[in-house]
Amino acid sequence: GNANVETGSIETSDAAVNQLFSNIMWGMRDNFLSTATDCPQRNERLGWTADTHIFSRTATYNADTAGFYRKWLQDMRDSQFGPESGRLEGAYPDVAPNTHIVGGGNGGWAEAGIIVPWNVYLMYGDTQLLEEHFPSMEKFMDYLATRGDSEWKYNGGGAASGDWLSPESNDPTVIRYVSVAYYAYAAQLMEKISGIIGNTEKQQEYAQLCDDIKAEFNERYVNPDGTLKNLAVATQTTYLLALKLDLYETEAQREHALA
Repeated sequence: GNANVETGSIETSDAAVNQLFSNIMWGMRDNFLSTATDCPQRNERLGWTADTHIFSRTATYNADTAGFYRKWLQDMRDSQFGPESGRLEGAYPDVAPNTHIVGGGNGGWAEAGIIVPWNVYLMYGDTQLLEEHFPSMEKFMDYLATRGDSEWKYNGGGAASGDWLSPESNDPTVIRYVSVAYYAYAAQLMEKISGIIGNTEKQQEYAQLCDDIKAEFNERYVNPDGTLKNLAVATQTTYLLALKLDLYETEAQREHALA
């Protein structure tokens, strides 16, 4: 179990909204038993890292989850792939604690090892958590740096899942795009985290990495008018990621993407 003290509540004049919030709270109670799981009702019940980071900001509003996520981040460090894993060295697992049933290092999943501590910091101001987890995050960034190929340097993590629940398209080009975008997101957060803990050298290093990923992203995926290229289907998700992560180079491109 856990000892999370619930802190969030809302009551409106709409019964459907009230029921939705109740469902969210019960979903959280059912899936925050020792570790964050994806569902409590079937025999899988694994701690999928994408589910964890997507819900983490909501969770910090609804309950005091500081201790829960500190423990979960220890699970991530304990499950991080070591030198014996070859090309996966430094990668975070797809589920934590790692069951070794599934893999690791995949874009949109593994970045939870950076996104969750950032969200915890935003809500609780815990710089100590960032400092104790920073060496592990650096190992993960080192892993991402090895993923380039002869054509593109900044490929991001593995391309296993991408936009997992997309109603439009999640073909291999979209999956790779998601991994590249999440690499950019990880670099952006590492720049901010480095500054917060006072590591100005690393802050400058990650600022340069952000610029480099953005430049290659535009060469690889963005047309001059802001439309996206080299994708089987340019989906809502692909445009939203570029907009949210400030990956367009000009305001005109951003405006066209919003049109």
